[in-house]
Amino acid sequence: MGHRRKRNTSPVLSAGWWTSDEECQEISCPKKWREPRRANIAREVNILVAGATGHTGRHVTRMLAARDHSVVALARNPDAALRLFGESVSIRKGDVRDRASLEAAFAGIDVVINTTGTRTFWGDNGGHAVDIVGSENIANAAVHNRVGHLILLSAFGLDRSSIFLTLFSRALNGYFECKAKAEQAHIQSTIPYTIVRPVELLNRPPRGHALLNQEAPLSLVRFVSRELVAQVLAECVGNGNAAGKTFEVCESKKKGDDVHAQIAAMKPDQTRTKPSSTPLF
Repeated sequence: MGHRRKRNTSPVLSAGWWTSDEECQEISCPKKWREPRRANIAREVNILVAGATGHTGRHVTRMLAARDHSVVALARNPDAALRLFGESVSIRKGDVRDRASLEAAFAGIDVVINTTGTRTFWGDNGGHAVDIVGSENIANAAVHNRVGHLILLSAFGLDRSSIFLTLFSRALNGYFECKAKAEQAHIQSTIPYTIVRPVELLNRPPRGHALLNQEAPLSLVRFVSRELVAQVLAECVGNGNAAGKTFEVCESKKKGDDVHAQIAAMKPDQTRTKPSSTPLF
């Protein structure tokens, strides 16, 4: 459902993102991602956005479509997706909580961006169902369909120590525990992954620039526009420098390097150091 007359094409390896030892060593990717080289033929890159109708998912879906990528919006309610995106993207019905519904939806997909989340935290649409079960289903369906790259929208706070984070997680039915298991499902899939951890997300236009972080102290009371986070997610697509990396995103009024350069500067998870401190302000 839905077509664009023009599509962005780029080289994609049919058996995975990186194939040679030399390429893997350049980005410190593990051996499990190395596969025999196959013909590197330029073709259309198919990107599926899970949670496409959500507050962040809709931004990244529109952004990728505007760049003339071939975008598939995964939606429980295709009619709602059609109202949001019109015919600028393809729409496939699926529910991350239902593994069977993902098998057909993931067919022919090269990149999956998982922007799913929950606002209820309990019950059949809570953190356990969406973050844990949903991420496991996404990872399994991606492996079965030979997806080349998994990109996860996670949450700021993981790998950080703070009594406030602990209390927050307990109040929301183990919020960070669910997010941590979601991350592990993507990491353990053996598919090249990128994990993006934004600070508090706001539904407003950007008031600054995206700032990526891994090791520096970062206060709990920080915010970021969903549009900036969508930009970061979009920049990870087809970006070899994003593989095997986990990083935080916040908003800064000071203009620094562009997002692409910041992603390249992030350390792979195998070598990165966890944040040293997490002040409240």
